[in-house]
Amino acid sequence: MTRLAGLTSGRTEVNRPWMVAPFSTASATFSVLDRKITTAPFIREADLMWTYPTSFPTASIASSTESITSSTESIASSTESIASSTESIASSTESIASSTESIASSTASIASSTESIASSTESIASSTESIASSTASIASSTESIASSTESIASSTESIASSTESIASSTESIASSTESIASSTASIASSTESIASSTESIASSTESIASSTESIASSTASIASSTESIASSTESIASSTESIASSTDSIASSTASIASSTESIASSTESIASSTESIASSTESIASSTESIASSTESIASSTEQDAAVTSFTA
Repeated sequence: MTRLAGLTSGRTEVNRPWMVAPFSTASATFSVLDRKITTAPFIREADLMWTYPTSFPTASIASSTESITSSTESIASSTESIASSTESIASSTESIASSTESIASSTASIASSTESIASSTESIASSTESIASSTASIASSTESIASSTESIASSTESIASSTESIASSTESIASSTESIASSTASIASSTESIASSTESIASSTESIASSTESIASSTASIASSTESIASSTESIASSTESIASSTDSIASSTASIASSTESIASSTESIASSTESIASSTESIASSTESIASSTESIASSTEQDAAVTSFTA
C-alpha cells in the first residue's frame, strides 16, 4: 500500500486493471502516471491503495515468451515442410520429364512397328504373287513336258514306220535285183523310199532330241518354280511373324504410354498437393511471425507496465 496525503476516502477504479484507489463518492479529477483519477471535491488525507493480481506483468511476459518459442518451432516445422514439399515437386517434375520421354520413345516404337507391319504386308503380297507366277510356270512346264512326250512318241512311231519302210524297200531291192530289167524302175523308187525314210528317221531323231531337251528344261523350270514357292512361303511365314511381333510391340508401347500418362497425372497431383502444402506452410509461417510480433509487443507492453508500477510505488 502506498500513502498519498490530502485524498478523501472512497473507491474509484483507475485505468490500469490492477490499481484500485479509495476516494469519496463526490467526484473531482486529477492525474496519476498520466491516468485520470476521480476524487472528492474536498480532499482529506486518505489512502490510495494499489492491489496486484497473481498474474502481474511477469506472468504475461513468460506466457508471451512461450508463445514466441512455440511460434518459432512452428516456423521451423513449416520451413521443413516447405523444403520437403519443394523436394517432392522436384521429384515429381523429374518423373513427369521421364514419363514424357517414355511416351515419346513408345510413340516412336509404335510408328516403327506400324512401318514394319506395312513392309511385311507388302512382302506377303509380293510373295503371294511370286507363288502364283511360279505355279503358272509349273503348269506351263508340265504341259510342255506332256507335249514333248507326245512328240517323242510320235517320232518313235515315225522311226518305226520308216524302219519298216526301209526293210520293205530292201526286200524289194533284193527281189528286184533278180529281175533287173523289169525292176530297174522299182529299184529307183525303193531307193528313193529308203532315202526318204532315212531322212524321216533323222528328222524324228532330231525331234526326239529337241523334245528331250524341252522336257529337261521344263523339269528344271518346275524345280526352280518349286524352290521359288518354298522361298515365298518362308517369306510369308517370316512376314507374318514380323507382323505379330510388331503388333505385340504396339500393344506394349500403348500400355507404356497409358502407364506414363497415369504417372504424369499422379505427379501433377503430387505437385498440386505439394504446392498447397507450401502455401499452407507459408501461411503458417506468416501467422507464426504475426504471433511472434504480437507476443513481442505484449512483452514490451508488460515490461513498460512493470517499470511504471515499480516507479510509482517507489
